Amino acid sequence: MTALLALDRVSKRFSLRGTGLFGAHLGTVHAVSDASLAIAPGETLALVGESGCGKTTLGRVAALLHAPSEGRVRLNGREVGGLHGRALRALRRNVQTVFQDPFGSLNPRLSVGASLGEPLDIHRVGTPAERRRRVAALIEAVGLSADDLGRYPHQFSGGQRQRIAIARALALDPDLIVLDEPLSSLDVSVQSQVLNLLADLKRARGLAYLFISHDLAAVEHLADRIAVMYLGRIVELAPRDKLLRAPAHPYARALIDAVPRIEDGRARRRPLKGDVPSPIAPPPGCAFHPRCPRAEARCKVERPELDASSGRTGDHRVACHFPLPVPGTPS
Repeated sequence: MTALLALDRVSKRFSLRGTGLFGAHLGTVHAVSDASLAIAPGETLALVGESGCGKTTLGRVAALLHAPSEGRVRLNGREVGGLHGRALRALRRNVQTVFQDPFGSLNPRLSVGASLGEPLDIHRVGTPAERRRRVAALIEAVGLSADDLGRYPHQFSGGQRQRIAIARALALDPDLIVLDEPLSSLDVSVQSQVLNLLADLKRARGLAYLFISHDLAAVEHLADRIAVMYLGRIVELAPRDKLLRAPAHPYARALIDAVPRIEDGRARRRPLKGDVPSPIAPPPGCAFHPRCPRAEARCKVERPELDASSGRTGDHRVACHFPLPVPGTPS
């Protein structure tokens, strides 16, 4: 099956400059480095990692909002590089984004109906009457009422605004939606409702998701596969159950161990020690080696490639010289 979205050895760098019109070059941020991913039609791929690891930047490349500094992006088998203007806008219809802050992503001066209708107007979808009917169907698809279309974003709760943002992303019937931390600004009681809505929409519409999150409980509920990202690189990629049950990379293991668990009636967690290094000056070799309990001399000088881990199947890949053993085998 042809991948819906394919990122092939994608890198994204940003130049840091001083203040002023002719600010001096201060360095380069290596936000994403040599990342390869593929998302199949109808699949949910979760992208997880600590803040600052490059998840959002990679999501923006996937959503065709950032052009990669290096590498190739293909959507529905079509090469994105070199497309501009009308051709790029037409392709962008197939991939939409739901951002972390629902209030910031909605125009406060537009009513909900106008916000939902704006993509349809821009792309001249249907007649005005057909667009009105479509907007009413969109708002009802996310659990709100057509009576809400005349209201403005500030008149809704955070969870309702996120539902509206999801409805807006659905307006052009995309094949893929990039969900950039869509739950993190919501109350815990609302998060499960939005998560269930996303799962329902996926089943009903055959949507594919790139689900960017640091919440492993949400990832477990929604994802088919998980990609673990550290300092701009994909360090592990596997089906959800395999990765959560038996991670191969020490960083993935640390992320799972950091999730609070109830033991002896008390919430306990094992936080990951140390800080993420600067993406301006990433460490040589394996970027995780300064924090890794399994690091050896080789890790400090040789960067590991993402490949099948010893003792695991080909759909479970890890970038580690000394991956964790499969449970039940000697370490």
